[in-house]
Amino acid sequence: MGYVELTFAQQNKLPVASIKNLAGKYILPDTSSTTAAIAAFTDQLSKDPRTPIVNAPASAPDAYPISTLTFLIIPKDGPDVAKRTALRNFIQYVITDGQAAAATLNYAPLPDGVKAYDRQQLQQMTAAGQPIP
Repeated sequence: MGYVELTFAQQNKLPVASIKNLAGKYILPDTSSTTAAIAAFTDQLSKDPRTPIVNAPASAPDAYPISTLTFLIIPKDGPDVAKRTALRNFIQYVITDGQAAAATLNYAPLPDGVKAYDRQQLQQMTAAGQPIP
């Protein structure tokens, strides 16, 4: 048994498993079961998006128990203003308007608290030690 991203499994016609969650229900992986897992941890995620969303509590009966978030790790500073600005603008799109495309790519949309946290982190990006215009 292994773990791969849902899109990879679907594109390669790999079997997926229903996993029993803490509510005692067997749940298949999909965007709605991931959204349910994310929703179970919304308060914690809005403070720290690194919070694991594995084994959502029984109060989230539709949550897939081995869900996770995808992370984008970028350096706080970089030398090229144009590249840093483009990177920041891309990430801004991903966490705002790009969320509308999440489900079509088998990703669950981010909760508002996580998006707000991400926007706050983006404000800390610099280029050559200076704020990005």
